[in-house]
Amino acid sequence: MPALGIHLGARAIVAMLDGEHLTFDGQKALPCALFLAREGVIDAGRRAVRQHALDPDRFLDNPRRRLGAARVMLGDREFSPTHLLGRLLREVTSAAGDNLSDVRLTCPVGFGVGARADLVEAATAAGMPSLTLVPDPVAAVAHLGALRPDAIPVDHAAAVFQLDDDAFGASVVRRTASGLQLLAAEEYPELGGASLHAVVRPYIGGLVQRDHAAKWAQVMTGKDASARQARHLLEDDITYALASLRDYPDVALYLSHLDTDVALTRDEVLMLVEPLAVQSADRLRKIVAAARLRHDDLAGVVFVGDVDTLHLFVRLVTARVRLPRLGPIIDSDGLAKGTLRVSAAPEASAPARRRATTGRLPDPNRSAAVLLATATYTDPDLPDLPTVVANARDLAAALTDTALGGFRPDRVHVLVNPDLSIGERIDEIAETTTDTLLVYYAGHGLVDSDGELHLGLTGSRARRVRYTALPYRLIRLAMRDSPATSRVAIIDCCFSGRAIEIMSDQDTGVVGQLDIAGAYTLTATSANMPARAPGDATHTAFSGELLAALREGISGAGDLIRLTDLHPHLVRRLAAHGLPVPQQRGTNTIGGLALTRNRRALGEYETRDTP
Repeated sequence: MPALGIHLGARAIVAMLDGEHLTFDGQKALPCALFLAREGVIDAGRRAVRQHALDPDRFLDNPRRRLGAARVMLGDREFSPTHLLGRLLREVTSAAGDNLSDVRLTCPVGFGVGARADLVEAATAAGMPSLTLVPDPVAAVAHLGALRPDAIPVDHAAAVFQLDDDAFGASVVRRTASGLQLLAAEEYPELGGASLHAVVRPYIGGLVQRDHAAKWAQVMTGKDASARQARHLLEDDITYALASLRDYPDVALYLSHLDTDVALTRDEVLMLVEPLAVQSADRLRKIVAAARLRHDDLAGVVFVGDVDTLHLFVRLVTARVRLPRLGPIIDSDGLAKGTLRVSAAPEASAPARRRATTGRLPDPNRSAAVLLATATYTDPDLPDLPTVVANARDLAAALTDTALGGFRPDRVHVLVNPDLSIGERIDEIAETTTDTLLVYYAGHGLVDSDGELHLGLTGSRARRVRYTALPYRLIRLAMRDSPATSRVAIIDCCFSGRAIEIMSDQDTGVVGQLDIAGAYTLTATSANMPARAPGDATHTAFSGELLAALREGISGAGDLIRLTDLHPHLVRRLAAHGLPVPQQRGTNTIGGLALTRNRRALGEYETRDTP
């Protein structure tokens, strides 16, 4: 059976079946529009657009944007977002015919598990039972590969700059020997195509302000049907103007609702666009940095979106990121074609996708991490541990990775070679943290004559442990007294399993009430085992595997790397190399907390040639 490739955009749907465009009312694009007719029938596409003026309250454009909402109102009736999107997608299945066994559908990179599940549910309801979701940038680069096979060499990558009405998307896609790998991606709704209209619109308002101030104010703020219709027409006028400036240095707009003409020049609009271009280019640079690629590994920038809008950004963005443009702008046609070059990998059902990940990332504004690393020691009985500095610094980079991490850089504190005053510093940070508190330590674990775990400091002495090292119980007390709802301790040292014992309140003597509420402890070893730090490695054994999981991802773990995913993964990895097995202890539902997103969930896609 032939494959059906669909690009679901903010404005329109484009679909390719067996290499040919599907047509809708004789056109290649299906407007993403719905209208609730008086008899209760939902019209879609151009039929909906033609009826918009009859009653704007019954009209909905871009139903994709509403996924995740509890309900959507059309007139006085309530609908689920998936029902409405499914109604729109049924136009595609009707045009394609029955027995669709291989459907590829694009999705924005900002769609997480819930939105992807909603998309699968809507597509299934529309008669697309076997569905492969292809992220927009993957489809774009796949299509570029068909147009210019040598544009991106194997093991090199492209930065992808995508602009549609909903959001600006920045991503990095690497070409591998077998296909494409999405390395990093992020969406920025505040920089979407609608923001371009938002800067052009008031500029037009300034031009007409002197003669039409009252009418302009009514159009901008009025709540009646005529004002809403006038705003709708104004957005169409702005779209027309931006498209015209691709070919002409200036354009004259007739604003019918004001009965006046307005002139716009390309130079004026480029001046308005420049701040948006600079901001979006800087976001793209951050995503490239998050992918940890050398500049030489990047072939250039792929631009994705509406040619009539993106032409204003290309020169400004390429100059800002200092990378060449790769090929033509990839539009909706190219995205639909690109899906057909990605090998089919049908999605799980919507309920299964929703079960794939439950959990959350830390609230970046209310969370903090304290990362301690003691690398050098004055006591000759305690050898230096130079690798632990890389442990802490690289962990900070993973936690604050713009594509993956859940912490703000200014709230992650890396403290190398601390002294005994560090206990007070940890307590101060703990007092001001209300969401997630993470304390990490790498260094020598020392045990006093009573068997109590202490964390080695630069001035610690092996024979005077309780007077020169930091008792772990002080960290426990700081975490216990913190207003943070989630407290996580990760300890990479010898005998670190004793931290689990200390995290239990041994004074209560009541089983089931031993732990600090909302606390989780992950340790490199058991209570009586030494940790391992290979002499030629960049990191200690435990922290090296921890970092690999956070930076590279865990297969099958869903969109987030939860604490409950992390421990069994580390056990498997370390045990396979004959290394000490890490220990964990958690209370309540804290295991659902995630420190980072899962890079593996961003996806690897095999590609194949198509006629």
